[in-house]
Amino acid sequence: MSNSLTTVIPFTSNHKDARDPSTLIGLHVKAGSNVGEFEYPYVIQTVEEGVVHIELHLSGRYHTLHLDHHLYMAIEAATNHKPVKIVEAVFGRRSIDVRWPKWCWVKDLRGKIVKEEFDVIGLRLENMTAMGWIWGEDDIQEFHNSGLYADAYVSLDKEPWT
Repeated sequence: MSNSLTTVIPFTSNHKDARDPSTLIGLHVKAGSNVGEFEYPYVIQTVEEGVVHIELHLSGRYHTLHLDHHLYMAIEAATNHKPVKIVEAVFGRRSIDVRWPKWCWVKDLRGKIVKEEFDVIGLRLENMTAMGWIWGEDDIQEFHNSGLYADAYVSLDKEPWT
């Protein structure tokens, strides 16, 4: 995402089950579910609240959650050692220019560069020097009506972690 810009914004969501990410500050992460294996939702296991689900608000069928490398490694370190505190948690909007292919489903977008904007979750754990981001992306680049990216949000859902 070399041409992307991420801006921290006040929490807003069109999803009725969304929770302000700042409510995660102070929780201790002890594990996270696998990434890259179509694990959905992404589950963060905390000492204080049990599970925290990170979900996507999307209409594309191939969207999956992504964590940037620094956040992924920080959560992995917590999984293998001792719980790590969330010291910063924010809601943001990422903007990125995407060139739609000439074969895409939407005729009006074929071959055009379109600015896609989508909501992201930022987390910084106590062992990180910068914010790590979570977002949704169409892994097979289907370029369906919904675009390549999807909004990520922290869910109010608190089902047991398995």
